[in-house]
Amino acid sequence: MDRIVEFSMTRMSEFNTQNVANLAGAFACMQHATPGLFTKLAKRASCMASSFRPQELAQLLWSFSVMYHSADPLLYSLESIYNNWIKKNAKHMDSNANAMDCTTEGGES
Repeated sequence: MDRIVEFSMTRMSEFNTQNVANLAGAFACMQHATPGLFTKLAKRASCMASSFRPQELAQLLWSFSVMYHSADPLLYSLESIYNNWIKKNAKHMDSNANAMDCTTEGGES
């Protein structure tokens, strides 16, 4: 396992979202504690947070949870992406909410 960790640490900058999620998932399934690896995985994941597919993101967050390791860099990146999306789409969301209010007035039975 140590060789896999060592290799992964030196090549982390080449990992894509699937590589990051799969590696984290594998170590979490084996309950193999490698704090240095998970710290580096969190940093790598935060750099490409907007590229994760839902399943990859779920696997990655599950892995950090199982290993009781902080995923703060990734979570901060996801929060930033979400906040930017909200700002970008706020006007559109407001117009949709107003349209829904108009269609439900008059009441349905």
